[in-house]
Amino acid sequence: MSLNDWIKEREQRGITTFSFQQIRCVFAERSEKTLKTDINRLTLAKRIQNVHKGFYVSIPTQYQLKGVVPPTYYIDELMEYFGKPYYVELLSAAAIYGASHQRAMITQIVTTWPDTV
Repeated sequence: MSLNDWIKEREQRGITTFSFQQIRCVFAERSEKTLKTDINRLTLAKRIQNVHKGFYVSIPTQYQLKGVVPPTYYIDELMEYFGKPYYVELLSAAAIYGASHQRAMITQIVTTWPDTV
């Protein structure tokens, strides 16, 4: 099974996000370099988008010409990946619910402080 087929199968199940760790577990027989090359090819083909280091979202057909997925499409899964509570900031939330007379230029998310290393 190719990486593209694996992503298609996940999309059919309604799962649009994945991490590099998940890919390494599923394709354990392949080298890390091969997996990174496959990811790079899919990114250049606007099939997936790297939204954070090692976290990817598959780009649905309606967004493939732009090659960018709006944050509201994947933010819940991303914050779950981080294990952080969050909420959509007031102006962004108002735009989502149609209560804003202007469109927000960026999506604002509020969460806790980053963990110190």
